[in-house]
Amino acid sequence: MSTPNFNITKVMDKYNLPLMVQSNEMLYKYIMEEEFNEDLDIDVFYFEVQNGFDCLTEDIEADFDELKDKLTVFSIELVSGYYSGIQFKIDTVDLYFDYLDIDKYEWNEEELWAFFRADTVEEAKSHINNELKLIREFLEGMKDYGFRPLNCDGVFSNGEAIYSWAD
Repeated sequence: MSTPNFNITKVMDKYNLPLMVQSNEMLYKYIMEEEFNEDLDIDVFYFEVQNGFDCLTEDIEADFDELKDKLTVFSIELVSGYYSGIQFKIDTVDLYFDYLDIDKYEWNEEELWAFFRADTVEEAKSHINNELKLIREFLEGMKDYGFRPLNCDGVFSNGEAIYSWAD
């Protein structure tokens, strides 16, 4: 049985957040354009490509850490694809509690403060929207590092997926 290479979380689907990925081929190109302007021995090239994931994450580490420090409702990770490439995975901080459907529950002041750092439901909604805006801006900026938005057009019952570039 197969599995999709890249995964879209419930949060990404609910809030229409883009699936930002970088395939191995895109990573190779990024390394060649950004790091090297000369012909390389093939063994050296593959060594540099393998280390490219580390170089890439070092390039974006400051922006990534800054974003993660601002998030209290959502979490964001840079993870490898199941078979190849890398992607940003966005979820909620508390995976066991579906508090994204904020109108679905009756909240008391302690819960609102604990989950959203808010005093009212309206403030909580505003907080969610602010975090989503920060995430979208960050993902858009990742295009500068060779990431591209990917659509998952379908997943078959055997787990295989069909993808197309969103841009």
